[in-house]
Amino acid sequence: MANTNESVLSVNTTSSKKGISKNSSSRGGLLQTIINKSLFLLVFLIPLFWSPFASSSYDFGKYQVLFVLASVSFLAWSAKVILKDKEISFNLNLLDLSVLSFLFIGILSTIFSVDKYVSLFGSYGSFSDGLIGLLSLGIIYFLIRGAQKQTNDKSGLTVEGLLKTFFTSFGIVLLIAYFSISGLGNKFSINNVSIQQRIFNSTSFSLEGLSVFVSIAMVLLTGIIICSNSKAKKTLLKILLFASLALLIIVDIVAAWIVLLAGLFFLTVFALSTGSFKKDIHQLLLPIFLVIISVLFIFIDFGNKGSDSFFSFPREQYLEQGFSYEIALNTIKEGPKNALIGSGPGTWLNDF
Repeated sequence: MANTNESVLSVNTTSSKKGISKNSSSRGGLLQTIINKSLFLLVFLIPLFWSPFASSSYDFGKYQVLFVLASVSFLAWSAKVILKDKEISFNLNLLDLSVLSFLFIGILSTIFSVDKYVSLFGSYGSFSDGLIGLLSLGIIYFLIRGAQKQTNDKSGLTVEGLLKTFFTSFGIVLLIAYFSISGLGNKFSINNVSIQQRIFNSTSFSLEGLSVFVSIAMVLLTGIIICSNSKAKKTLLKILLFASLALLIIVDIVAAWIVLLAGLFFLTVFALSTGSFKKDIHQLLLPIFLVIISVLFIFIDFGNKGSDSFFSFPREQYLEQGFSYEIALNTIKEGPKNALIGSGPGTWLNDF
């Protein structure tokens, strides 16, 4: 009789443990889904998000998207660690430590900032300069880094999936840019002054900002193309790459060509130094071709850019680089604190 009772008790205990395990697994799956959806939404929306209802149409809207989705992802990850994983493992590489060090310096710089409010929240028109924006980017980095460490795709969160999402968003950015540059926004009589401008895009308030973003994306595209073995994937990415190249040629902004040249140069040198393409050296013809194009457009002024030319666009007005360096050096000379951690995130106007 005693043995029977013990058996019943054992079965009930086992069933209870299984029930708890299933509930924990279910909660963990839901929380992982929230993390996944938040990160995919973030990667898709940041290049595209533009709000006609805010006075800072670009920066503030993107800052809100970044902060909200980074916060949701972090809270879901924290709950997942507590309820399901019940442990935190650290396997940091040199890049991880560099990011952590940079975030730590940002926190210190904010604590001793000349304007703590601006350093924490950012300044008007440049909210992403604040510590909150910096920490949000740090959270996103480590969540994506965690996805990279996974050995299987069960969670649905992979770097490849995030890249596909980003390039989809990037393709829409290019379509919007071509729509604006061609003057269709004005021809269709769209009832919004910003959209009617030929420089309108969803990434930045100027073509300079857009073109630098496109240059960085082109370096990423080139790297993936030369490493990919899928013909279909290569074809789609090459369409994006050459559409991006055509856009850079149309707007022809030197800063963008310099960014593209620097990125492709380091990509090519890295590929040659690692010996990854000894058998497929022809793969490097693409970045070398783009390097040559970049050099030509940096040093040669092509075509007529008079006020009536199709290739003439309003340019962003900014300080000369030399003057910016002078302000930075004067700030460093103000004391040991500034030399070590600066005057605080987002306080460039105070230094000016």
